[in-house]
Amino acid sequence: MNLLRKYLLLLVVALVLPLAACEKSDEPQPEPLPESTEHTLICYFMGFDLNYYFFQNIDMIKAALRTLSLEDTTLQDKVRVVCIFQQGNKDKTALIELEFHKGVCESNEIMVYDLPERTEAETITFFVGEAIKQAPARTYGLVLGGHSRAWTPIDFSSSISQYRPHLQSPKTIADHQLWLRPEKHMMTRFFGDPPQTTDTYYSCIEIADLARGLEATGVKFEYTIYDACFMANVESLYELRNTTKYAIGSVSEIMGAGFPYKRVIPHLLGTGGKSFDLDAVCRDYHEHYAVEVGYSGCASLIDMRQMNALAEAFKRVRSTGIVEGVTLSAFQCYDGLSKPLFLDLGDYVKLVAEDEAAEEAFMTQLSKSVISRYHTDKFYAGWGANKGFKPVYADQYFGLSTSYPSDFYRDEYYQTSWYKATE
Repeated sequence: MNLLRKYLLLLVVALVLPLAACEKSDEPQPEPLPESTEHTLICYFMGFDLNYYFFQNIDMIKAALRTLSLEDTTLQDKVRVVCIFQQGNKDKTALIELEFHKGVCESNEIMVYDLPERTEAETITFFVGEAIKQAPARTYGLVLGGHSRAWTPIDFSSSISQYRPHLQSPKTIADHQLWLRPEKHMMTRFFGDPPQTTDTYYSCIEIADLARGLEATGVKFEYTIYDACFMANVESLYELRNTTKYAIGSVSEIMGAGFPYKRVIPHLLGTGGKSFDLDAVCRDYHEHYAVEVGYSGCASLIDMRQMNALAEAFKRVRSTGIVEGVTLSAFQCYDGLSKPLFLDLGDYVKLVAEDEAAEEAFMTQLSKSVISRYHTDKFYAGWGANKGFKPVYADQYFGLSTSYPSDFYRDEYYQTSWYKATE
């Protein structure tokens, strides 16, 4: 009898469980989270002004992914590539995934978002955070593309006074005149588009806010490629030192076409997203511009974990004495403004440091901070009164610029984290 009862009980359970499993739950089911991969590359193309080039950049990335997916047919299971891109809209941006497999790469629009009228730190946190949420991975890389004037404040447009009145310098000479482009200029690459008097929206953001926004995502990137002008700059990168392990940028303006992504992308997705050849990224950028263009091939790879030590070394140089009265024209300069704003940091220290030991210690630390540097013998300057081709002298090029000796933006300069850390 006991055996029969046990058999009947098992039979009832076997019949009831499948029925229960088929019943629909009235409670809403959470959306499944995307599966995590080894590495996600986030490309954040900011603004509308460079839209023509951004479309080309994405096409080159897709071309690289088509080739890579033929070489490794399982690559799509290990890495993901997503883009934040306005796609021709001034008031909207989209999150797009580039999906690739066996020689085919297509754009998949994940989400379209309304843009706020002003780009703030919270804007950066939100959009980069959305990319991280939609494409979770063990590690992340970042490309930031757009216009840039490094650490300088957003105050060169007359319309900006209503948005950033606290940034207006008493010497309004016209900082906006300082940055005016001549009527005929080649396009080169603050981040995002500058505000215009007729625009409601603008996407430019100050470096300190960019740093706050990236830090708030909670992710420290393996590398960040700054596909924007003047970003191999010590004041800018010191502000961004906690956002990424390595940074790639140029001391001068970057031409509108930006990085040669078809050549660069394979170096960022090595061994299924487990390794990165960042020196090769710089080398290919340099070779592309040296051979295909003939100028503007300056690229630097910076170890951001060495930035605090670099600040300490520069502080020692300052405290042990700096030669006064050296004219700015004596230094390697990287812009075409009426007076230099971006000068070579290593060249500056070598010319003005009074203490030999402090100079030597600084140059040693600089070599640890700038671990790769490439240059062409000239660059194109499109901003300012002295536009045109400018020379790069090999013995004066150390791959990182500074505005410390410049006459411009002094009130704002004294508020930079770099100045405060080295005074």
